[in-house]
Amino acid sequence: SPASALWALGLASQGAAGDTLAQMEAAIGMSADDLAALMGRVEGPARLCGYPLAPDADAPDDDPDLAPAEPLAEPALSVGNSLWLREGDGLQVDDGFLARIAASYGAEVRAIPFDASGCQAVNDWVARQTRGRIPRLLASLPERGEMTLVNALALDAAWESPYEDAQVGRADFRNADGTASSVDLMASTEHGYLEIAGGTGFTRPYADGPYAFAALLPPEGTALADYLAALDGDALARVLASPSFREVRAWLPAFEVRTHVDLTEPLRALGIVDAFDPYDADFGPLGSSSAGPLFIGGAVQACALEVDAEGTRG
Repeated sequence: SPASALWALGLASQGAAGDTLAQMEAAIGMSADDLAALMGRVEGPARLCGYPLAPDADAPDDDPDLAPAEPLAEPALSVGNSLWLREGDGLQVDDGFLARIAASYGAEVRAIPFDASGCQAVNDWVARQTRGRIPRLLASLPERGEMTLVNALALDAAWESPYEDAQVGRADFRNADGTASSVDLMASTEHGYLEIAGGTGFTRPYADGPYAFAALLPPEGTALADYLAALDGDALARVLASPSFREVRAWLPAFEVRTHVDLTEPLRALGIVDAFDPYDADFGPLGSSSAGPLFIGGAVQACALEVDAEGTRG
């Protein structure tokens, strides 16, 4: 989720300075202050993008891999940010940094022991924020860590036109590795046509709002990784912003995916290098620690996405 990564980077950038901040801002595409101002337009915990947020659901007790069943209503995007500090006197956090992330990002700040109980507290918070869909983000807190920045994002969006039973049937879907899977294939006629880098696709609107699902199909015979490498970010943004009005016959598989990835190397590839180096990182505006210089020791992201005849949950 690029959006979730952007929120987390925004939090960290509020405590960065010098080349560390410059590298973050170059990757983000705007200054830390401009990003904070943009995020500050979000109306706190109650609303985002003009839509009311659904109440948080407790994490499921019986099966951590299953999300709680909940009805889809109008598109609702909820975002939570938090800062978890190691208990004790070793870490001194700048009051200005805390004020900035609270004002622009609505971030909660909590002090916890960096042990199994503290890790459980973080995971419980993430589970509540994601409505039970990500019950476990962290396996443990870093032994020598001083703080953990966490963003959690949840989306519930019903289709503008839900698929009828007659539009859904079992069929084989060819996977990226050439194998076939038997899936519920959902048929529809759409009117938002996409074409980029030889691939084609469509958009499918969600109900009552500006959100839409977008799908792209690589050219026949092109590996998915090669197609992704051929895409240009600016060009993709333009295509997604202005789909052509054209009739598209679409077949979309119902699917559910879960990922848990280390973002350290992708962020380095974007030019954020100094932040991960204990000798070069500059987090002076964030605070100081008696244990040594502050730097980012790692970045992880967990995602869960489900698409079916009713809509999208993630």
